[in-house]
Parts: sequence; structure tokens; C-alpha cells
Amino acid sequence: MRETPQTRPVIYAGMPSNTVDLEGFERFIFACATDQRFNAPRMMAEIEGIGGRYDFINRFLMRYYAIPFMRERLLMLKGHFRFADWEPDAGPGRTDTFNPAKTLLEFPLEKLETRELVGLCDLPSIWLQGLRKQKNIHAHWDGNNSMMEERNKSAAFGTGAFPPTIDLKQMARIEQWLLDKEPPKYPFPIDTQLSTQGEKVYAQYCANCHGRNGRDFNGEYVGDVVAIDKIGTDRHRLDSYTEELAVTQNTLYTGYPWRFSHFRKTFGYVNLPLDGVWLRAPYLHNGSVPTLRDLLKPSAERPAVF
Repeated sequence: MRETPQTRPVIYAGMPSNTVDLEGFERFIFACATDQRFNAPRMMAEIEGIGGRYDFINRFLMRYYAIPFMRERLLMLKGHFRFADWEPDAGPGRTDTFNPAKTLLEFPLEKLETRELVGLCDLPSIWLQGLRKQKNIHAHWDGNNSMMEERNKSAAFGTGAFPPTIDLKQMARIEQWLLDKEPPKYPFPIDTQLSTQGEKVYAQYCANCHGRNGRDFNGEYVGDVVAIDKIGTDRHRLDSYTEELAVTQNTLYTGYPWRFSHFRKTFGYVNLPLDGVWLRAPYLHNGSVPTLRDLLKPSAERPAVF
């Protein structure tokens, strides 16, 4: 976060990363693998040019195994991630959550329905997971899982962790940190007169769904999944997660005590608390609104591009 375009950025742990472009990074890596210069002689010359040294055995392994195998695997992944060419660019601060899972689970992408091929969503914050767990607030934008630990193992699976390799001890350390990680307080001056007026408006129209404030998650409908027809917003992220995927995910880690069992298909988006909301731009489940000021405007007046 930075106060002005000239100010040095401040990094807040737990804030959604609104600058990282995961899809751009993936495309860069795939472009490297398809380049004719990605070959063992060229790569080894570059390694040696920056001071890399290795003995005869490692030289042999690099030339005839490691570098060719790396290129082969990257080209295979490029084919698996072909769905990225069928949907709008993610851009910074967004990612496709479940189409990568479909590729890892060998779903036949060309046979999927068109409506489920666009799964882009905004990166969420990860503060106060303990309060969310206590209030049984389901995970992900569509509330498709109610168990924090299972959600975390699912994220690990998406980055290549399988039953024999998943590091449960280190994951538990991070989970414990997430339970109590606090969002930072708003550091700028607040007009107390206006905030008092706003508090009444919020209590009347917002608190039932989003909690009384950023630390009190009590509210009649907090954590509920609201049907998409009632919300009337973009349904791409919802449609990308299917009943077939939920059933398949619940077979993951079969034979282990932590076999998945909590994934479910829902038909809307979940009412989420607004802790640290000042740092959670861009807004909505698809990251389509740049600022809180824009979010409070009628949808027709919000910027279409930013």
C-alpha cells in the first residue's frame, strides 16, 4: 500500500496481493520453455557465465537429464494450462482458482461446458481465520468448504503437494499464525462526525450480512451463501466450480486420516466479514471494482477498466 504514487510502498502481511500477476508469470515461464534457446548447451553456458560450477556427474545430469526434463515438464504444463487462453486475462490481483485443479485431476477441458471455463476471482485477505472458524464461515467466495485445514491442503495440492510430500508440520505452523493474524488499523485521519453517521447506515443496511464491524462478525446472515439470482452479479466464478469437481476433490488424500470430505457445490456467494476492508482493493469476488468509493456508486457509474 502507498499513500501517494510517489510514496514508498508499505507491505502488510495478510493483505491480498493486488500487484502479483500469477498468470503473467506462468506465461513467461511457458514462453521460456518454447524458445529454441532453452537447450542444455545454451543454458549451461549461461549458468557458467554467472559463476556456476559443477563436477562431472552433475554436468552429465544437467546436460542429459535435468534441463531436457525441465523443458519437457514445462511444455506439458503449458498444455494443461491452455484454459488460460480461453478466458479473459487475469491481470494482477486475480487468479483462476479451480480450473488448475481440473487440469491436475485430468478433467477433459475441451469437453467442459463453456460457462465453467472462466473461473477468475479476486485474491482474498487471510486475516482472523480463527474468528471465521469459530463462526463457521465457509471458505472461498462461494463457500464451498467449511474446514480451514482442508482448504489449506487443497491450496497445497494446487501447487503440487501430494500425500507423500505434503509437510503437515509446517502447514500447521502457518495455520496457527493465520488464526490470530490481525488486519492493520486504518492509519489516516477519520472524520468522527461522518463516521458516526455512517455507522448508523452500516448497522441498518450492512451489519446483518457482513458483521457489526471488522472484529465483531455477529450478524444474522454472516457466512450464509446467498443465491446468485438474488445477488444478481457475475456468476462465472460460481459456475466454474461444479458438482463433478466437488465429488472428485472429496476423493483426494484417500487412505490418509485427512482425506477430503467437506467440499460441496453451492449456488451463490457467501456473505463475508469486512475486516481490513481498506486494504482489500480491488473489490467484489471478481476484483472488478477498484476502490470503496466506486463500490458505493451505482454499478453503471463504476469504471469498466482500471
